Amino acid sequence: MTIDTLPTPPSRSNPDTFATLADTFLGALPGFGAQVNAAAGQIDLAEASATVAAASANFVGAWGDQTGAASVPLSVAHDDEVWLLLDDLADITASEPGVSSDWVTAGVLSLEGRIVEVGALDINCSSGNYFTKTVSTSSTFTFSGAPADKVYSFILRLTLTSGSITWPASVDWPLAEAPTLSTTKTHLLFFVTEDAGTNWRGASLLEYA
Repeated sequence: MTIDTLPTPPSRSNPDTFATLADTFLGALPGFGAQVNAAAGQIDLAEASATVAAASANFVGAWGDQTGAASVPLSVAHDDEVWLLLDDLADITASEPGVSSDWVTAGVLSLEGRIVEVGALDINCSSGNYFTKTVSTSSTFTFSGAPADKVYSFILRLTLTSGSITWPASVDWPLAEAPTLSTTKTHLLFFVTEDAGTNWRGASLLEYA
């Protein structure tokens, strides 16, 4: 933004032009101040945009999955929102987004289109709604982080090389029977909850190559 140059200020050494120059100079000050404030706002916006971009580039996933120290720039997902870290933390678990002033919200989290690789055996629903996992031994899955006050569903693309799978007891399958999963195959499992994960309904598409 261009800031107009102020007119020549008045000088006591030129009394003949003092009054005219003073009137012109003082008359220009309100517009000059508005231009300076607008420019400052643009600078603040640019700095804020850069901060958001840096934090977004350092998105680490669900806050509940994090441990240890955390440094700016960094962002996490929590309670259906993305949160930007404002201050370095010695222990991220001691500073909850939405509770601590160490965080500021960047808006509602969009889960669409995100593929989440499951590290352990817990499906953290706050991380996305399409998960992938390869299992090579008998394993028990757990579900956590389902949002409250709305319907939430997710898909698990499961590749089973050996072993068997145990699902949470809260999952209700068609005919009350969990699917039999063949080994050396990939399976799609669908889950939906209407009560923040207290109860789930499951369905499956099995035995992709």
